[in-house]
Amino acid sequence: MSESLPANTSENITPEIKFLEKNETTLTEQDVQDFRNFISNEMIAAQKFALSQPPESNEASMRLSDVGVHAMAHKDLSLQKKLNNPFRLLLAKNDKGQIVGYSFFSFARKDEVGSTLIEDKIGVGHDWRRKGIGTELLTQEIQVLRNLGIQSYITEAREEVVNIYGKIEKATGIKIEVIKPLSSAQMAGQRLRIKLGS
Repeated sequence: MSESLPANTSENITPEIKFLEKNETTLTEQDVQDFRNFISNEMIAAQKFALSQPPESNEASMRLSDVGVHAMAHKDLSLQKKLNNPFRLLLAKNDKGQIVGYSFFSFARKDEVGSTLIEDKIGVGHDWRRKGIGTELLTQEIQVLRNLGIQSYITEAREEVVNIYGKIEKATGIKIEVIKPLSSAQMAGQRLRIKLGS
């Protein structure tokens, strides 16, 4: 059985979006299939869009890159489930029960100052962006981590997620420390230490 998360904290989110929390014991095969369907739908839409754009289109490249992030999250989820490792999956579903966004995170180890290293991915379907869903997912992720007793964590975040952290820093009481910038063919972003406080 999945656990419903608290009511949306953002006034911008359309009311038909519901948030659910899943873990290694509550994740069902149907959830995995729904997540796979979400990725397939995003891939088809991104490929159709890319075919309608000039080859040098940045927007087409970004949409295909986003699908790659979704696919990596699905692969990580499948691996963690298979290994029975602790993880959390927050799902944003529309009123038809379709996934429109997610936050997936698993726990790696502690670093030299006691911060938990987490592998996390956050994604929102292209047609559902700019509706506050990513902000709400990250806000809920922080609350789940606090409930688990995590005081600080390290993550690698794409630039758009770094921007969301900045937007919610004051409201959630987190402190953000940039450890180092990241730049590669796959991702431009930053390695961050997030201090959750109390």
